Amino acid sequence: MQRLLRILPLVVLGLLTLSANAWALPALKSGSDTVDDATITLRVLEQTIVDDVRSLCTLDIDIVGAAEPFTGGDTVELWVYEDDVVGDDLIWHHKFTVTAAEVAANHVTGNFDCSGNFEYDGFGGSLELYAEAEVVKDACGWTCTYDRPTTANIASLEVDDDNAEDDDLPTTAVVAGLGTTVNRINADQDWFKITTSAAARTIFEVSHYPSVGRIDAVMYDSNNTVVPVAVVSDEVDKTLIIADPVAAGTYTLKLSPRLSNDFNFYDMTFSLDLLSVECNVGAQESRLCGNCGEEVRTCLANFTWGLYGSCSNEGACTPDATEIATCETDGTWERTCDASCAWGVFSTCVHIVCTGAETQPCYTGTTATRTVGACTDGLQTCANNAWGACSGEVLPVAESCDDTIDNDCDNAIDDADDDCAVAGGALGDPCAADSACGNSWTCVMPPAHDIFAGGYCGRAAQCANTPGECTAGGLCADVGGSDFCLKRCTVAADCRQGYTCATLTGGKACVPKCLNDTHCNLVDKPTCDVASGLCTLGSAPEDTSTNTDTSANTDTSTNTDTSSQSDTSSTPDGSADAGADTREPGIVADPTCGCSLRRQTSPVSASLAIGLGLLALLVIRRRRS
Repeated sequence: MQRLLRILPLVVLGLLTLSANAWALPALKSGSDTVDDATITLRVLEQTIVDDVRSLCTLDIDIVGAAEPFTGGDTVELWVYEDDVVGDDLIWHHKFTVTAAEVAANHVTGNFDCSGNFEYDGFGGSLELYAEAEVVKDACGWTCTYDRPTTANIASLEVDDDNAEDDDLPTTAVVAGLGTTVNRINADQDWFKITTSAAARTIFEVSHYPSVGRIDAVMYDSNNTVVPVAVVSDEVDKTLIIADPVAAGTYTLKLSPRLSNDFNFYDMTFSLDLLSVECNVGAQESRLCGNCGEEVRTCLANFTWGLYGSCSNEGACTPDATEIATCETDGTWERTCDASCAWGVFSTCVHIVCTGAETQPCYTGTTATRTVGACTDGLQTCANNAWGACSGEVLPVAESCDDTIDNDCDNAIDDADDDCAVAGGALGDPCAADSACGNSWTCVMPPAHDIFAGGYCGRAAQCANTPGECTAGGLCADVGGSDFCLKRCTVAADCRQGYTCATLTGGKACVPKCLNDTHCNLVDKPTCDVASGLCTLGSAPEDTSTNTDTSANTDTSTNTDTSSQSDTSSTPDGSADAGADTREPGIVADPTCGCSLRRQTSPVSASLAIGLGLLALLVIRRRRS
C-alpha cells in the first residue's frame, strides 16, 4: 500500500507530461563537462524503474596532463548525485590513484559503471542526475586550483511496471502478435500466449539492457509442461528463445527478472515460420524387408522422418522357395516356403533304392493296425528307381458290428467293439458297462447273466413285487430263472443280432436266441431251433399228461383248472402266430399283472396237483354227508 501511495503522484504527473510512446525501451541520455585538463561524461536512461536495484548509469573520464603533468600519488575522485531541493542524494562514489602507467602516459581515461538504486525522488516524478569529478595533482602545489568538472542535470522519468499489469499469470497471458511488442517493463512475471495451427519454428527476441539485469524466459505447452525443444540463450543485448520446431497447439512464454528486484525495460519481437510437416513427432512407420521382416523409422523433432532401422523379425525362408533334404538315409524329400516365410512340412520320403523289377510288401496304415483283424499288407513295385503305390492292401474301415470280422483292426469284433455301442443306450442295445445305457437302464451282461451275449441295456427286475419297473416301454419277463425288463418288438428284425422277437403273454419282446437244447428248459419246448433261435417241440410228441379232466366226479362250482395253459400253440387272444413259436425257452408271462412267473413243468408236480384236488373233493363230500 505504501508503494502505491508513493507512486500515485508520479503516475498522475507522468500522464500529464508523457507522450503515447513514453513506455518504449528508453534511450540513453548523456551530459558532459570539461574543466582544464579533465572531461567527464554521464549517461543514464531517460526512464528509471522505481525500486530497481540497478538502474543504468555509466561515467566516462578523460584527463590529460597538459596544464599540470601527472605525478605519482595523484588521485581522481568521482560522484553521481540526484539533485534535490534540499540536499542532494549521493547515488554513487568512487576514488582511485593514478597508476604508474598513466603517469608515464600523462593521460588517464576510464569507463565506470555507476548503476545502482536511484531511490525515489518524490517530487515531480522525475530524477535530476548529475556527475562530478575532482583531479588532485601534486605538481599543482598548494596555490593551484584542482580540476573539478560537474555535468548539468539529466532528467530521468520514474516509472513503475507497464500498462499490462494483468499479465502476471498464465491464465491472463497477453496474446503475442507477430512483430515487435514495445513499451514493456519486466518488474515481475510477464506472460504471453501464442497459438499455431501447424508445426512451426517460433522465435522470441527479448531486447533489453543485460548489464543492469538479465531477463529469463521459459516456454510451456498447453499442459503447462516446459517445451523441451525451446532453447534460451543470452545474447549481448537480448535474450533469445528459439523453439524449433513445435507442433500445432497453444503455448505460453514466461518472462521474469533473473535476480529479484533487478528490473529492466524490454521490447519483444515474435516471429513464426511454418514448417513442411512430414509426420507427427514420435510417430512410427514400418515396411517389409527381407524374408517377411520389418524395418521401422521414427518421426524426428523437426517433423521429418528419420532413417529406417535394421530389418527385424525375419522368417526362415523366401516365399515359394523349395528345399530338398535327405531322409531315412537313402531317400529325399522336399518342402516349400509359405507366404509367411515359414517352411511347410516335408513331402513323403522318396527312396531311390530299387530297380524296375523289384516288389515288396507295403502298408500305408498305422503300425498298430498292420496285420490286425482284416488289415493286410499290399504290394508295391519299383518304377523309375522309386517304389510305386501300395496295391492290394486292406486298411481299417468302420466296424460293421454284425459280420464277426474286426473291420477297424483294433482287436475288437462286432459288439465287443466300442464303436458298436449306441450312444444313449436304448432298451435292448448292446453294452459293456452301465454308462453305455444312459440314465434309464443298466447293462445286463455276462458273467452275471451269461445268456445275454454282448450285454443288454435293460434291468434285472422283480416284476411281481414292483410291476412299474418296466414302465419305460419294456416288457417284464422271466429269462433263465430271473426277471428282466425286455425290449418290446413286432418282428425279429426289430431285435439286434443274437436276439429274436418272441410272443409272450402281454406282448412280444426281444430275448436271447437259444444256441442249443440246454437253453430250452421247458418240457413242452425241449428242442432249440438254431435257425430261428426259438425252443420248439422238435420230433417228440407233445406231453399232455398234465391236462386234467375236471368234469368227472368234480364239483364244478370250484372249477379248478390245473392245465397251467400248457398249450403254447396260440397267442393269448387265441389266434395263431404265423411264422413264430409262441414261447421263448423257459419264459411265461402273467397277463393279469404284466410280470412273469416261473413255470413248473415236471410230471411229478402235475400229479401232485391232481392228488391234492381229489383230496379236496373227498373232504367236501364228507362234510355234506
